[in-house]
Amino acid sequence: MAKRMETRSARILALVLALIMIGSVVVYVFKGSTKASEREIKFEMGKFPKLLNYTPYGAQFIICLNFKNLDRESELYGMLDDVFKNQIDPYSFSHLALADKTGIRSVLIAKYPYPLYFVDVNRSKVYFASESKEEYKGYKVKLRRGVALIDEISPFVLGYPTFVFEVVDLIENNNDSIGSHIYNYTDRICEFVNYSDFSYALILYDEYAKNMLISKNESVGDFYFVGYRMNNSIYEKVVAIHFTKNGFFASSNKTKNATAYYYFKNFDDGLSIAKIGGHNLTKLESIYPEMRLVEIKMAE
Repeated sequence: MAKRMETRSARILALVLALIMIGSVVVYVFKGSTKASEREIKFEMGKFPKLLNYTPYGAQFIICLNFKNLDRESELYGMLDDVFKNQIDPYSFSHLALADKTGIRSVLIAKYPYPLYFVDVNRSKVYFASESKEEYKGYKVKLRRGVALIDEISPFVLGYPTFVFEVVDLIENNNDSIGSHIYNYTDRICEFVNYSDFSYALILYDEYAKNMLISKNESVGDFYFVGYRMNNSIYEKVVAIHFTKNGFFASSNKTKNATAYYYFKNFDDGLSIAKIGGHNLTKLESIYPEMRLVEIKMAE
């Protein structure tokens, strides 16, 4: 049972990253002046995981990519670049240019299946070829053929209009954001790993996680997180699952021998978190926490 669970968990990242194979390269750097001009900012959302407090509930999955402080020649930067190119909808970005020639620092991608993006370019100006504008709760919304942009928020908000308007609603009243549903898990993840920015983070939750976390044709969890970052010169992977069955993380000599380090914690409410260190990113991608599922059957 545990082996089957491990196999399925090892496939989650590959399955989710294959959900959208757009394959187009997006030009996301505007060749402007050396010093980018700043735009007016009315609200700062902060960074991950605070961004989840302004992400409308219902997204199939969340991906966060943070390019800051990464060597462009590193394996981790290459991984993020590949994900960015595969997950970004070129149409949404086709009429967009950035004043800061250093480009995008980080981006949150939410898939509903229509896309929503929170894009961090610091406070630099954003140029968008809008066809119309609308005032909504004090924010100017720029619109063009099924795409909306608000640049008075940082990170700026871009995507399907319905969800862009909902972001403003959440700024006013954060009652039904993704963050309000899963903060009990994300807070403990950050606390366990002494949080510093993740370079990559993927989140599945509720029904979408239940459909992925399967053992013996039964769902065993309703929340899944995987993140990557650098810990000095070591690649670090963080995995968390909220088990709805009797599941937990474990360890063995096999796991310890294959990694630079391996730590885990199981909480009483079913949340399990592990952080795994390795010197080879490709190898680390295929390593997941050891899991155990316990079945209790009454004797007849």
